[in-house]
Amino acid sequence: MQRESNNLDEKTLIKKLEKEVSELNGRIKIHTDMLRVEREKSKANLLKMSEVQTTLNKRIAEVSKLKGKLSELQRESNNLDEEILIKKLKKEVSELKDKLSELQRESNNLDEEILIKKLEKEVSVLKKDLASLKINYEDAEKEKNILSKKLDQTTDDMKSLRASNKALQISLEEANLLIKSLRSGAGAEYKTWKDVEGSLSVQQQRFCGILLNFQKSFSASLSSANQIKVNNTIFERDQNIDALIPGGKFNNWVGRVVEIFQTPNLDAGYSIELQCAARFSTGQIDIDGNSKWVATAKRDSRIFNQLSKLSKNQFVVFSGTMVKYQDISNQELMASYVTKYEGDGEWTEWEQYFESMTGKKDGEIKLLDTENTDFMFFADIEYLSQY
Repeated sequence: MQRESNNLDEKTLIKKLEKEVSELNGRIKIHTDMLRVEREKSKANLLKMSEVQTTLNKRIAEVSKLKGKLSELQRESNNLDEEILIKKLKKEVSELKDKLSELQRESNNLDEEILIKKLEKEVSVLKKDLASLKINYEDAEKEKNILSKKLDQTTDDMKSLRASNKALQISLEEANLLIKSLRSGAGAEYKTWKDVEGSLSVQQQRFCGILLNFQKSFSASLSSANQIKVNNTIFERDQNIDALIPGGKFNNWVGRVVEIFQTPNLDAGYSIELQCAARFSTGQIDIDGNSKWVATAKRDSRIFNQLSKLSKNQFVVFSGTMVKYQDISNQELMASYVTKYEGDGEWTEWEQYFESMTGKKDGEIKLLDTENTDFMFFADIEYLSQY
């Protein structure tokens, strides 16, 4: 009875193993079909998949043979050590599981290879697009450089035209003055800048050079909307003037009278022009909240009496001192010299710039065109004589 019970347990175990084998066969068939689909996508792996299938079929055939052999052994002898057979079947099952895992890994590798090839193709297309964009950028850069050169040339041409136009205007004014002088019989007294250029000191000529350089730098700093650049440009100009004429004192410079007038308290006011159109003048400005006349000639003084004898466009030799902010104000400013612009009797360059930056509405406030603006400095005249 016990032997029959053992035989029943062994048969049950064999059936269980046969069921596992059947299930594994079913799973193997599923993955074999999947591999066939993948095989159509990759010819390189077709042969390998076929070899795997052949191996699996061999393993299945071996399992079938083992099952037949097991049945035969059961019929031939009840004393056969069935445990050995069971262990062998378990080993076969383990080997089949390992083979299945290997097939799954190979399937995953196939997917990765396909993805890599696809990415490589996309990268190739992107490289071509990038090369095309680089060519287009280089062409655009060349065109930009050509246009920049044309713009620079146009700017230079405009500056030359402006200079020529200003020279023509000066010549026209001098011609008109000469005509008037000739008609009035005073032609012998009439002079132009050409007549006096030999008397211009090196110091006076260098002063005008400083202002011309400042005009270009100041225009660039204003357009940058950078307060530090504006301050530094003005500071550098005043340093150059101090180095040229220490303390702002100048001697025996030649100028042409623009106008002579009287202030409300009857002191004399004046505006004397240099060869570069910069002016040394009298003016009224706002200092520390108060309106004040600067650089006047006191009534009945020697300079006052000499000014009273002069007329517009007469040339004079004069000496004096340029007025600084520290001379008339308690404010600490970056600029040293009080400077205004021709045609604007209210605003200094300092106030002009910062007022325009605040956006306040005022009819007198205009952005500066320094290339076409004459500078007006305040200067106290200490010596004056007709040229």
